[in-house]
Amino acid sequence: MQIPRIFYGRYRDVRRLSRKAITRFRRGSPWLEAVEAEGLIETVDDPGLLILDGPDPSVGGEIHYHLYVPMHLFFTDRTLPPLSPAQEEEVFAASLERPWGLLTMCDRQLMYWWFRHADLERRGREGNVDRYRRYLRAVFAAWGLLVDEGRRYHGLGSTVEGEDLWQAVSALPHVLARLGVPTGQLSYRGVRFSLPPVGPSGLLTMADRSLAGDLLRDACSRVTVVDVDRWKADAAPEPFQMMVAMLAHDDGAVRRLADERDPINALDIATETAPLGWAARHGYTRVVGDLLDRGVHPDDQCRHDTPLMLAAWGGHRDTVRLLLDRGADPMHQEPFSWDAIGYAENRGHDEIAALLRDARGRDLAEAEKAPEA
Repeated sequence: MQIPRIFYGRYRDVRRLSRKAITRFRRGSPWLEAVEAEGLIETVDDPGLLILDGPDPSVGGEIHYHLYVPMHLFFTDRTLPPLSPAQEEEVFAASLERPWGLLTMCDRQLMYWWFRHADLERRGREGNVDRYRRYLRAVFAAWGLLVDEGRRYHGLGSTVEGEDLWQAVSALPHVLARLGVPTGQLSYRGVRFSLPPVGPSGLLTMADRSLAGDLLRDACSRVTVVDVDRWKADAAPEPFQMMVAMLAHDDGAVRRLADERDPINALDIATETAPLGWAARHGYTRVVGDLLDRGVHPDDQCRHDTPLMLAAWGGHRDTVRLLLDRGADPMHQEPFSWDAIGYAENRGHDEIAALLRDARGRDLAEAEKAPEA
């Protein structure tokens, strides 16, 4: 992989050269031209770790590829004037064009700067997650070249021997989770992540409000009646059948598919979801009610997320009310200690968060009275 020469060396030298590149950029040079002005080097020719996060005293004094330095200077060096929105967008867009550019945006301390606009836009509505999508697609498009570097990556808390890309890069799981991929699919292990069996393409498909909901909506936007018999003949996957039937608002097809599915709420391995969770996530309240009437437990999980958590994430108040009325647990937490209230607050659904807090308060009050009964 080719990397700008300014990134290679000891931290203090990379910092000095990075400041020069930033000066060239502020004087009018395009970002890529400003960074690559000193030339490119091949990682296969020069040893060293690919440092994604820092500064880290354990490696700062050694000769490595300190990739995070220019972005770190942009957002933390108060002697430099802040980037204008136009400049920030130019740096972001240009960095997506180079494998090395993608690696410069992996610093966990800085990913909130890069994606903060998308976070703010999400509040109160589905929002514009353009930067999330662009970053994710660019990373996975260059995935083969990036992983070919092997265990040369160093992120926050990494060992000096290096790690593979997925373990060292904290920005990827963050972006995937914010686009709706269930946290259970991200294979969290202690303080590290491991690449799930579905691989990059599977995660990319699942990203964006989870389970490729947008893609299904586009494909089924004109569907009004679902031909279940045609599906059976074509051997279409059961989860796909159920999802399209929900999207088409064809309650008859949903009921028929539910009748024929055993168990009715079985988890689909490919999508990491089940009918109740998917219906709750997308606000299909009637389907949720029908599945509950058929005996599906309101807390039947899609991996680590309960239907109530998914409904809260999606902002579906009526679905949340129904699940609470049917006994859903508002205090369930997934491995990162997020619960339904946290999901609602994270997405700006304040009314739903208040509803969930009231339900949690009632549950706690009843739990305190239980020993006295």
